[in-house]
Amino acid sequence: MPGDEFESYKTGLINKRLEKLKNLGQETGRFWHHVTNEVFDFELVHRDVEHIEPLTMDDMLEFYRTFFDPKSATRSKVAIHMIAQASAEAIAEKSDPAEQRKKLAEALAGVLSQLSLQADVSALSQRLEKVDIAGGDTDGIVSAVGTYLKEDPGNKPEQVDGAMEQAPAVLAQILVQLGIKAKKGEGEVEGGKAPEKKNKTVFIEDVKAWKASLPLSAGPKAARELSEFEESESKL
Repeated sequence: MPGDEFESYKTGLINKRLEKLKNLGQETGRFWHHVTNEVFDFELVHRDVEHIEPLTMDDMLEFYRTFFDPKSATRSKVAIHMIAQASAEAIAEKSDPAEQRKKLAEALAGVLSQLSLQADVSALSQRLEKVDIAGGDTDGIVSAVGTYLKEDPGNKPEQVDGAMEQAPAVLAQILVQLGIKAKKGEGEVEGGKAPEKKNKTVFIEDVKAWKASLPLSAGPKAARELSEFEESESKL
C-alpha cells in the first residue's frame, strides 16, 4: 500500500472517531456506556485519536507479524468445530458414488478456476471414475486431477505444479463436506510423521467447565475519578 493511501485511511478513521453526535440519544448512549462499565472514560474518543495519529505503516506491519503471521511465535487463534451426530463413514455409505463423484468434480473445478486453471466438470468426473472416492483415496484423486490438468495445453505447467502442492489440504476439506474420511490421518505428511507443534492445543468440550477453570480478572478501573465530573455548586 502506498504511503499516501495509508495516511488517507488513517485520516478517515480519525474523522470517523471525531464525528459529532447527531442527537441527544446518541450522546446519552455514549455516556451511559462509560457509566455502566464503571470505567468513566468519557474522553476515550480523543485518546483514541492521540494513539492513531502517530501510527506508521511499519507499526502496522510489526503488529501483523507479531499477532497474525502464522510464523509468529506469539500468534494465537481459536478454531470452532461442529461435530455431527453421524460419522463421515455413515454419511458416505448412504451416498450415491456417482453423485459423490459429480459433487467432488464440481468443487474441484470451482477451486481450480480460482487458480486460473481450466477444468471441465464432466471430463473431470470421468477421470475420477476409477478412483476410490468413497474410500478417501486422496493420492488417487490428486494423481487423476494432476494428470488431467497437465494434458490440457491451456494450463501452464507452473500453475499446475502450484495447484498440486495445495491439493492435499484443499481436498481434505472438500472430502469432509462430502462426508468422506480421507485415508491419511490428520496432520500426516510425507514420511509418516506429523509436524511438531510449537504451542499446546487446548480442546474445549465443556464451555461452562472451561470458563469456571479460568482465573478471575481484575475488575474495571476508572480512567478518571467520577468526582472530577461532578458539579456541586448551584447553577442558579
